[in-house]
Amino acid sequence: MAVSRLVYNLDTMQWVGTVAVGLAPQVFADVADRLGLPQELSLILCDSSGDAMYHTLGADADPAAALEAEKEYVDESGVRYLCTQSTLPASGLRLVQLNDLSGAERAIRDLALATAGLCLATLALVTLLTALLLSRLDRNVRKVMQGVQALSEGKLDTRLSPRDKDEIGRIALAIDQMAGRIQDLVQKVEEDAALIEKAKYQRLMSQYHVLQSQMNPHFLFNTLETINALAKMHGDEQIGACTRKLAKLSRSNLERTTAQCPLSEEIEYIETYVAVYEDMYPGRFTLTENWDRDLDETPVPTFFLQPIVENAILHGLGPKVGHGHLHLEARLWEDHLLVVVEDDGVGMDPATLTRLLDSPGTNRHFGLCSVHQRIRLLYGEEYGLEIVSKPGCGTCVKARLPI
Repeated sequence: MAVSRLVYNLDTMQWVGTVAVGLAPQVFADVADRLGLPQELSLILCDSSGDAMYHTLGADADPAAALEAEKEYVDESGVRYLCTQSTLPASGLRLVQLNDLSGAERAIRDLALATAGLCLATLALVTLLTALLLSRLDRNVRKVMQGVQALSEGKLDTRLSPRDKDEIGRIALAIDQMAGRIQDLVQKVEEDAALIEKAKYQRLMSQYHVLQSQMNPHFLFNTLETINALAKMHGDEQIGACTRKLAKLSRSNLERTTAQCPLSEEIEYIETYVAVYEDMYPGRFTLTENWDRDLDETPVPTFFLQPIVENAILHGLGPKVGHGHLHLEARLWEDHLLVVVEDDGVGMDPATLTRLLDSPGTNRHFGLCSVHQRIRLLYGEEYGLEIVSKPGCGTCVKARLPI
């Protein structure tokens, strides 16, 4: 291989001869070896006319394809190369660099396969953990449901004895504690009934019914049934919210042991109670509230609103077709506290309304009769419930209490 240049006289600018320099290909090979070029990089050195002077493609390779102008990719001997070209300014020689893409493509394929494998493994792990979590949750919910069903049948010696400390476990523990307290109270009532005078005996029975209504096995059973369905349909977040509300109710039932409490505390309890029913019957009704904040510390009977609100939801708004409204209001009326619970449900006929506050054993609205009698026992005959209702127009229950 040789490189030649014309020689001119600078004074006369006449050609005086030609200088030719011969280079052995081994010289370029030695330079390439000293540079330590990577295996995937090949070089082609061309003269100014575009003919290959030296290349590292291999003995059988034809570098002509790589020398085509404006060609970015070159296929040579079954191998695909990325082609880049540059001109050496001092000599006018052209240097063509060929990068073997097969290694990069192979690395990309390997990375893609590894990434896909990792994604599949992660998805399988998440699916397995989710299945295990839902299975465990379903098992615990079913156990609680069976226990609540047994309690609703009068088997007060039933104990759930939860092992887990999650929301379901706390609910089960609260149910066990309430069942124990109910069982103890029943035993006390049975032992002392013959020795207590009528008024004290009625007060104790009223306390027993209030405590029993705190647990309300049918309410807990229906709520846990909803939680079980939510566990299968929607996942942890909605379950957690619902169970937290129910756990809050259970804790309130255990902690609120006095006969009276501030009005604000009773309303806060009812807000949580209604929120649980809103999870059970989504979109069926809306709760609105309006009460004088100056009355927050006014003492009222503990749990007296729960049976009234439950009656409005189950017997008023429950059978109603379409969306319903439940309104809670507390205000001063003359020299008394007036608490109003009003719904726009199906209402009641006059015959049912007449029997409503009769003996608790004669109608399905047992809770209203119990609240009415309890208020009168606590504060006197001039206090209690007043109920106004009309079929198809809803029901309004007014509780008259002392200040």
